[in-house]
Amino acid sequence: MYSKRTIDEVKKSVDIVDFIGRYLNLEKSGSYFRGLCPFHSDNDPSFYVHPARGFFHCFGCGESGDVIAFLQKAEEVSFNDALKKLADFAGVVTESQTESQSLYERYVRLLACAADYYHSLVSHADCEEAKSYLTKERGLSQQTIALFKIGFALPSKRGLNDYLTGKGFRNSDLESAGLISGKGSKVKERFAGRLIFPIDNESGRTVALGARAFGDEIVPKYLNSPETKYFRKGRTLYNLSRAKTAATQLDFMVVVEGYFDVLGLHEVGVQNVVGVLGTAMTDAHVRMISGITNNLILFLDSDPAGLRACRRSIELAEKHGLQVAVATSDEKDPSDLLKRKGSAMVREALENAVPAPVFLVELLGRSLDLTNPEGKQKLFEHAKPIMQTYRSSGKIGSFQLVVSTLADLTGISEDMIFSTLKDPQRIRSRLRSTRSPLRPLERELIMVYLRFPDLRDRLLRILDLFESSEAFKKLENTMRAGSELEEVIRACDAQMGSEIMNLAAVPLDPTIAESILGEIEERVDKKIISEQIRTIDRKLQAQIDTGTKNSLMTRRIELSRLLKRVRKDGESVGKKQI
Repeated sequence: MYSKRTIDEVKKSVDIVDFIGRYLNLEKSGSYFRGLCPFHSDNDPSFYVHPARGFFHCFGCGESGDVIAFLQKAEEVSFNDALKKLADFAGVVTESQTESQSLYERYVRLLACAADYYHSLVSHADCEEAKSYLTKERGLSQQTIALFKIGFALPSKRGLNDYLTGKGFRNSDLESAGLISGKGSKVKERFAGRLIFPIDNESGRTVALGARAFGDEIVPKYLNSPETKYFRKGRTLYNLSRAKTAATQLDFMVVVEGYFDVLGLHEVGVQNVVGVLGTAMTDAHVRMISGITNNLILFLDSDPAGLRACRRSIELAEKHGLQVAVATSDEKDPSDLLKRKGSAMVREALENAVPAPVFLVELLGRSLDLTNPEGKQKLFEHAKPIMQTYRSSGKIGSFQLVVSTLADLTGISEDMIFSTLKDPQRIRSRLRSTRSPLRPLERELIMVYLRFPDLRDRLLRILDLFESSEAFKKLENTMRAGSELEEVIRACDAQMGSEIMNLAAVPLDPTIAESILGEIEERVDKKIISEQIRTIDRKLQAQIDTGTKNSLMTRRIELSRLLKRVRKDGESVGKKQI
């Protein structure tokens, strides 16, 4: 049997679209992918894969599940065999693989011993200059140095080799782990003369070492352990094992570029911070973060390369449904900001992080002269593809932010921007579809239901008074049962299911969700009042008794005044006063 931790790690490490795409052709359609189902005779694509949620569903034969269930069905193998194959595919070591586990344990123990050795040298007399650099130049406390086990590799050829062979490791172990190179008297340490940063995996086991040159004569400046079965830069984030607890509690993660950026932010109390390892953010990185939180702050280098990386990271993270903000400063990176301007400015930069759509537009405006019409026109033209991308993908909140930022920077009214885009309707009307069996308000209710579980009780109270379409009524039972997306789409046909998957991927701001419910509640209030007025009118026509007529007329006047009040100021007071 495999533990839940192992099963979750395997599923998180496998890109379900990439893996299933090895068995059938998948085409992107909105927020999901679809193709011909491999499990039944399928002429019209009815097989859907939802990458953000990690599941598949066929609206033709009803097969559904995660990537493990797909492999079980596709190759007719057991759960354990499917999991083992996926673990091998993703490079994940599972606890039931005895021989591999033994190799893994030996590997991580070797790296941990190497990290301990290098960390012990920081206090060595010959390393005083390195220690002074860490504490005085970089501003790191002894506690931080100890917690992260920062070390130093003396420019010696055999120190590490002698230490580890004394611990029972073979030279071949050190060589395969990338700690040494050469044979016999020509053995050379990979990290000689460098500061050492142990790199842990998500479980907190040391799987690699990172190093920074200490001295201009050593190149390259940064160097990591070579990639192995247990360490891949594109699937590892520096400090993730420590950061995930704080990120879960605070519900956001900060991503930076370098070791010192992570250490500097940690030094000023930012514990929910991780760093990429000399590579751009990858799908695997985003999936790891999305398993912890859906909110991300990018605090990357401010040089051209860093800005390019930031744009790519925004696109990747938003593709996976994360809400992204960007922190910036006048310094090259967060570490330099801390060193030059202190901890208060680091915290201020994070507190002033702007939503990604705002950052993208402001970044375009930096190279333009917005004091003249030509510069404003260029900004609008450059920003137009961003607007169109957000709008076509249904990210209405992000689209609104781009429009409002353009209006602020150029002085052009939002209405004029909408007109230029040939879309004068309200932004939420982009969710309307003449082909959809659902009404616009019903689509909005589904969005709120899927994105905000804490608003479901309020939403269900609305449904008690809401006149639903026939299509929506089929979903009501699943919604009243508190079902999640996977269960909801099982109650749908292909058309409805694909629409709901798209709605589930629309980023929805909490304030907009509250506004949606408020407006629908107001409509329900108006409807209830109007129906009561119509009921009174019918009674008046049939009533002969003068006293009863007067009583009904008095009540009608009260309801008419109440209806005017609701229409005038939008107060949802109908149910309270009826």
